[in-house]
Amino acid sequence: MQTAAAILLATIFVFIALLHVYWVVGGKWGLNAAMPEVMKNHVMADYRRLGFKIATLFVVIGLSIVAYLYLIHADLVASPIPLEYLRYASYAVIGIFSLRAIGDFKYVGFFKSVKVGEFAEKDSKYFSPLCLFIAVLGLIVVL
Repeated sequence: MQTAAAILLATIFVFIALLHVYWVVGGKWGLNAAMPEVMKNHVMADYRRLGFKIATLFVVIGLSIVAYLYLIHADLVASPIPLEYLRYASYAVIGIFSLRAIGDFKYVGFFKSVKVGEFAEKDSKYFSPLCLFIAVLGLIVVL
């Protein structure tokens, strides 16, 4: 079960990383629902700018590293770092996605106060549950 959970997590992270690559190269599908409306006013008009692309590339790198981490847990790739140390990174990922699911109490997460707009609806329906799912699967992998 741990191996299946690790493979599923790696697949999820690869898919999300590829979506971000799509945005870096100018794709628009899903971009409107990818950030709260308050951020859209500042970013959407300028999403083709270098700053947006660089920030999104950092997200791609982070997501790819996490995907690789779970491929290590599934014993599909080798690691020069002992798995006992990688567990700390796994716990950090679990913490990050747990906090993301809970949210900032304003724009993101289950406990957000701004509940109108395309992002808020998608966040309640898809993004926050996905973050909680990732956190639970991460616990299955490391425990």
